[in-house]
Amino acid sequence: MFGRGDSSQLGLGDKCELHAAPQLLPSVSGRGVIHVCCGSNQCAAVTDTGDLYTWGFGEMYQLCNGKMQDNVTPQLVATPPLGDLRVLDASMGGQHTVVLAKADLSLIHISEPTRRTPI
Repeated sequence: MFGRGDSSQLGLGDKCELHAAPQLLPSVSGRGVIHVCCGSNQCAAVTDTGDLYTWGFGEMYQLCNGKMQDNVTPQLVATPPLGDLRVLDASMGGQHTVVLAKADLSLIHISEPTRRTPI
């Protein structure tokens, strides 16, 4: 991570105005990150196990944690609000986040004759 960091959007634990050289993000290193997205002042990472980590500016609830506060380092979005959902993808805008998730089908009991097709 490098660049502007005054809203903690780099996730490095500080609100440094500028990081000119790339920095390793230790809090998500080795967690199987498969996708990263960024908004204006916030970022998210999705792992291969369906976890979602968010960090940066959070005063509009865009960090998906139900709080109006910043995260200076990546934080796992815990239950609630995601419950038993597995995150597949995420996208961020100026002050919002969209998450594509699916239920862990091993936790759902489907009885005959009603069957539901997961999306």
